[in-house]
Parts: sequence; structure tokens; C-alpha cells
Amino acid sequence: MLNRREFLKVTLGTAFVPQIGKSWHPQESGIRLMDLERVKAFVEKAIFEIPPENLEGKQLLRIKTCCVDGRRPKNETGIPPECAIPGADAGIMMSILAIAEERHLPKSLKEILLNIFIDLRGGKRNLHFHTDEHAKEENKEKVAGGCGHFRLAKENPKQYNLATGDIELISRELEEISKEAGTQEVLAGKHAESAVVILNDETLGLRHNIDNLGQVFVYNRALHKKIMEALIDEGVIGSYLNDTQIKELKIQAWEICQKQLNVTLLNLAKGQNIYSVTKENGEIKIATAGVVK
Repeated sequence: MLNRREFLKVTLGTAFVPQIGKSWHPQESGIRLMDLERVKAFVEKAIFEIPPENLEGKQLLRIKTCCVDGRRPKNETGIPPECAIPGADAGIMMSILAIAEERHLPKSLKEILLNIFIDLRGGKRNLHFHTDEHAKEENKEKVAGGCGHFRLAKENPKQYNLATGDIELISRELEEISKEAGTQEVLAGKHAESAVVILNDETLGLRHNIDNLGQVFVYNRALHKKIMEALIDEGVIGSYLNDTQIKELKIQAWEICQKQLNVTLLNLAKGQNIYSVTKENGEIKIATAGVVK
């Protein structure tokens, strides 16, 4: 397990994670960072409620994910992807294999874990991840080449508690998913995120890109935790565990998820303000929560 004294808490803006060389798509210069009033205006336009039925049972395990990337289509209509997490389903695969790596599981078992995950998600058609038009134009990796979270992990797996073989395994799975299910998105345009918004209520979702208001990085922290715990309850990491072992596994998994998030945010959003969104008695509350540093 991670050393708790080194456990990174991005929402407090107190942790330091070594940068992985030069960011591969650094924040566009000249972007004015959002202050609290601008974030409140953004959230008012972008917030949406997640249907309660999507937060329980099989529907929770099959909820649609997307990356934290702010370049999603402007003013998405209907119900956008409910759970924004680093790398979307590719990011969950990274966390699963990082847990397996810390537990010294062999490659053969890691492959089984990914297959269990895919089954719990309802099959390959329910798995989501992205590249971008720049990566496609430059003929970079066929899958997830435009995803900063996955790209950074490929550049330095150890920062994400992964082995080189883990990245290769995930890449093969993503290639198969892309060919068979076609669920890889291609995001367009330049990065122009001007804040990091963390949703600390599992019933809330947030659109990432609002016309005339800009882009933000969005992270559904509460829902991400709920999904990871549900996957563990269903045996995605290990079966036949007692209650104490399951509790310890959930703590370990969440620490890894947060570490991987922090490494990516430091490389892609360093210096940006972090804002927390909660709901109290039906009222949306927005507060400053530190700076990515």
C-alpha cells in the first residue's frame, strides 16, 4: 500500500508530484483562470442531475464514463457521460492493474482481472476512452493517443504504480475494444481549461465545455469512489475476501486512484484553481479547494 504520509491530496493543493518531463499538451498560454464567481456561473449552466436508477446495481457498474478533459462538445444535450474520471475506462484499467502490481500479481492474473472488469461493465460496448484529432493527424498511437492521462502513464509507468507490461496489456485491450465496439471518442480543438472542478456528490454531473464560458477539467470524485467500491464488492480485484480484507482493499484502491489523478493534474493543470461542488439540502454549494501544485 502507499505510504500514508506520502498520500497525495489534490483537493487541498498540498501535495507535490514530480513532473514527467515536459507536458505533452501543455496548457495553452493566455488562458485566464476562473475565479469563484466565474466558476459559479459555469456550474449554473453546466450542472445536471444523474438519474437515481443509474447509481445502483448493474446500472452503476455500467454507467457511462468520460475523461476529465475539458474539450468535450460544447453544450452537450441530453444526459452527457455521468462520470468524468481520468482516462475514463482506460483510467479504471490503470487503477486495477496498479493495485495488482502492488500485490505482486502475475501477468496472467492481471489479464483475468481486466476481463472481469469488462464483463462487469457490461461488455466492450460500454467501455469508453478517447484520443484527439491532433493525435490522429500526427498518426500517433491508434488508441488513447490523445488522452493525457494514458499518455503520461506510458511515458513513466512507475509514477502510476504500473509496470511497462501493464501499459502494453491495456493498450492491447483498448485496441480490441476500439475495433469491436468503436467506443473511442475523438476530441477536437485545443486545450483551454481554466479551472479544475471536483464533484463531491455522487448525484451530480457537469458538462465540461460551455459556449462563452469556457472549458474546465471535471472530476466526479464521489461517483468515482462509489464505482471503484462497487467493482471491488463484485470481485474485480479478488474473490473470497473477508470483510476486513475488502475494507483494506478499498482503501488501497482509492489511494492509488488519487495518486494517479494527482500525477496527471500536476502535469496538465499545474497552477489552476480547484473548486469543490457539493449539494446540501438540495442546494448546490461551490467553494474554493486549493490549487494544483
